[in-house]
Amino acid sequence: MAGSIRRRGANTWELTVDFGRDPVTGRRQRRFESFNGTKKAAQQRLTELLSTRDRGIDIQPTKVTLAEYLARWLTDYAAVSVAPSTLARYRIAIDKHISAHLGSRLLAELRPMDIQRLHSMCLGEKLSPRTVVQHHRIVREALKHAVLWQLIPTNAADAVSPPRFERAELAVLDAPGVLKLLRRAEGSFLHPMVFLAVHTGARSGEILALRWSDIDFEGRSLHIVRTVQRIAGEGIIFRPTKTARSRRTIGLSAATLDFLSARRQEDESTRTRRAEADGERLVFPQEHSGPYEPVQISHAFSKLVSGSEFEGLRFHDLRHTAATLMLSQNVHPKIVSERLGHASVHITLDTYSHVLPHLQDEAAAAMDRILDPARYVQQADGTDGKTAPHTYDRGQC
Repeated sequence: MAGSIRRRGANTWELTVDFGRDPVTGRRQRRFESFNGTKKAAQQRLTELLSTRDRGIDIQPTKVTLAEYLARWLTDYAAVSVAPSTLARYRIAIDKHISAHLGSRLLAELRPMDIQRLHSMCLGEKLSPRTVVQHHRIVREALKHAVLWQLIPTNAADAVSPPRFERAELAVLDAPGVLKLLRRAEGSFLHPMVFLAVHTGARSGEILALRWSDIDFEGRSLHIVRTVQRIAGEGIIFRPTKTARSRRTIGLSAATLDFLSARRQEDESTRTRRAEADGERLVFPQEHSGPYEPVQISHAFSKLVSGSEFEGLRFHDLRHTAATLMLSQNVHPKIVSERLGHASVHITLDTYSHVLPHLQDEAAAAMDRILDPARYVQQADGTDGKTAPHTYDRGQC
């Protein structure tokens, strides 16, 4: 017998799923579940249980709560699979909001309406829609592993749409604005970092982790292989960039090479030699030779632009500025994506869509230059005697 339904009362049913006979004892193995609802809904639930059984997942209800599971997921998966800073964000979101609202719910009984309720409660606490979307992604990722680990048959978060939010408009500078900013930064310890950020599009943590050995002056390139982060309980650490695509080689312009060469000469003339190899020295160290941390640069940059036309601009916006300038000069989005270290070109196109209308206009103008309507008509009918018309078979297109 595959499964059965037995009425126990008004809109109350007992569902039975048969697992066959135990190969050792010969006894029939069955699982039972009580269900409240209509008979049609009970039949649908039985179908789900049978499908779960056929996929080899234990359908015996577990007493593990969502909070207990999330704690285990953080330890067994997240702690060894994501960056320390990402793990810290996961812990805050789970402890302060997700487990606080849904932690007592049994993992096996979690339903889409519970996830929807989490959204409503977080929005009611004045969390931004963007933050609620981030919480939704954490829950969905955690439940995805619960499905893979055969703890639950389906991911309840897949059936819920997170709230929509409008992305903040990117703050970017045009070329004259970049030159004004660089002049304002002259004399500040930030000046070389600002210069490199707008010329390469590198992240602040990547710039602060640069060593002289990462710069290939002969090959005219810079290698991004690590970043700087502050981790609670560990202090400032160096770690590999967050994805394989983030580990990249960036071609350097002549102006950037000259700037870095002058920077290195200054570094060698003003700093005392230490035991480590010269190439292992940081390009942008603090006075005690240790690294700055990104938050220091963010705060210092905010002070630099305070009271100026650039007030409100963040250091990270220099990365957006670099990308926008490259795209506006018709640099191929794939190349821009590689220089930025994006996981895919789709991220680049989505993030910098504000530049795309300009690129569309350029593409249309380019086609006009290539296929001038008047010249094309003359050539197509052969009237000028110089260009024979060419036709394409549809199978070639």
